Amino acid sequence: MSDLVVDSSAAVKWFVPEPYSTEHLFQGLAADDAKLVIENFHKLKFTFVPTASLLDEAYDLAAAHHRSVYDMLYLALSIRQSCEFATADDRLVNAIGSLFPNMIWLANWP
Repeated sequence: MSDLVVDSSAAVKWFVPEPYSTEHLFQGLAADDAKLVIENFHKLKFTFVPTASLLDEAYDLAAAHHRSVYDMLYLALSIRQSCEFATADDRLVNAIGSLFPNMIWLANWP
């Protein structure tokens, strides 16, 4: 399996039904359902990369494209790893997606 960088907007959608996915909170979700989401999340295997190691690249991308450093951290990692970057952030994709073919908007994901 190849690497995939997943931003928080995409990861939340894996577990939380649509009405709550954009809130990044479990408001309105039953406590048992929220606990199940967290349990399933812990079962996933992630590789964590320290943010500090990506700051220079993320800053350069943010300055060049007038985006937040936070959003560009994900993109910087995907560029470094030569892999795809999945996001549910339509504003980000609309703003710079055409410049980065490795960026996948979840609405277009098969």
